[in-house]
Amino acid sequence: MDDTGKIGLDFFSKRDELFLKIIQFIKSKSERVYLVGGYLRDRILEREGGDIDLAVAGDVEKYGRELADTLGGSFFLLGGKQQVARIVVKDGGQRKIDICALRGGIENDLRLRDFTINALAVNAENLAEGLVPIQIIDVTGGLRGLKNRKISVVSSEALKNDPLRILRAVRLSIELDFDIEPKTFSLLKESANLIKNISAERVQQELYLTFSLPDSHEAIKSLDELNVIELIIPEFKEMKGVAQNDYHHLDVWNHTLLALKNLDEILTNLKKIFPDECGQILHHLNQPFQGGFNRIVPLKFATLLHDIGKPRTKLFDSSGAIHFYNHPEVGAGLAKGICKRLKISKEGVMIVGKLVAEHMRVGYLSKEENLTDRAMRRFLRDCGKETVEVLLLSLSDRWATLGPLSPPESLNRHEYFIKKVMKAHLSVIEKPKLHLVTGYDLMKELNLKPGKFIGRLLEEIEEAQAEGKISTKKEALNFAKNYFEDYIKDKK
Repeated sequence: MDDTGKIGLDFFSKRDELFLKIIQFIKSKSERVYLVGGYLRDRILEREGGDIDLAVAGDVEKYGRELADTLGGSFFLLGGKQQVARIVVKDGGQRKIDICALRGGIENDLRLRDFTINALAVNAENLAEGLVPIQIIDVTGGLRGLKNRKISVVSSEALKNDPLRILRAVRLSIELDFDIEPKTFSLLKESANLIKNISAERVQQELYLTFSLPDSHEAIKSLDELNVIELIIPEFKEMKGVAQNDYHHLDVWNHTLLALKNLDEILTNLKKIFPDECGQILHHLNQPFQGGFNRIVPLKFATLLHDIGKPRTKLFDSSGAIHFYNHPEVGAGLAKGICKRLKISKEGVMIVGKLVAEHMRVGYLSKEENLTDRAMRRFLRDCGKETVEVLLLSLSDRWATLGPLSPPESLNRHEYFIKKVMKAHLSVIEKPKLHLVTGYDLMKELNLKPGKFIGRLLEEIEEAQAEGKISTKKEALNFAKNYFEDYIKDKK
């Protein structure tokens, strides 16, 4: 972009094949179309463009379906006051094209948008014709906002029209490293209660986007300053001001924020902390989660919820010492309930609940003078696919206990143990596990019906196999028979 607010040929300097396909489609149609929103903003900032927004003067559904067919993407209509069509395309990942109906002329449309830096447009037909330079349409001061690195609402009505913009303003400020303009910050704070009017699904998606940021802790801190985060998760209010024992230098809430900050730093410096396992850890964390996000999202959410059970389990012993007995178990129940309220997937509820329930276990094991192989195998079995996340959460949590006051010997021991377990876990994770028998084999051999006892038997067989006591199907069935007979005797 030049000083006159025009786009030249450099707008296409970074080839984006998906965008160029869209431009070719626009060229073949007669509708008036404008490129608006984040993609235009990011290209002006010389950032890689992501999702694409178009404003169309015409039948949005018809236009969107034809474009989806051309791109080979999936199409659906979004609900809400404004007609919006969304196309999802697999393009080295997942990208979205949102097509909305033009509200009056383009200048009127821009005045109805969220933030000035997003209220910019160019005539996509001119782009399609290759006419350059092309004037950027800016009626709200968006170009000035980009230059000054400031986020400002387009109007005082912007947040009333869509309160989700409160969360979006914070996320954009962290993502772009922009400041929120003071008047806008005040308006965000004044409008905090409006967030209660937003559906759980939309809040969830915005939180997912926030957790996807490398500095997600800064966004959560800002949402806390705006008094928004406890409106979304009221349980957080209980954590504030709750003093802890001598192993902690912060109250429960500030300890939690520090743990999330530590996790952000660990993920950023993964290669330095886990030089040999970094690739496998990233491969695991990048596995798909709900809605096109990866497993970093539930890991960060669990970090934010890991001590949610402390306020409800706090007690003092006879000497006045503070304890939080069973807070992981109580916290896991609360965390699952919060996840369900936010319409998080069943997988997400399971992952977050498991991480909260298991987050203290690593610390206990690391202090064992004579840790048995059996105890370690049970830990790995119980954590299962989430072992990587449990270890990363434990490290983040441990760094946040006494912070700079942590005794080096204790901290080093914990870190050494985590690295040792991480290495052991990842060294065998790729190897397929040989199951000697199935549940059906046990039911047939012992004449049992399906139930929890079959699962218990399979776990005991797996333990015996790991200890080298059995190695064949016949030995596994004999082991099961003896175990079952002993179980019956004990019940008598």
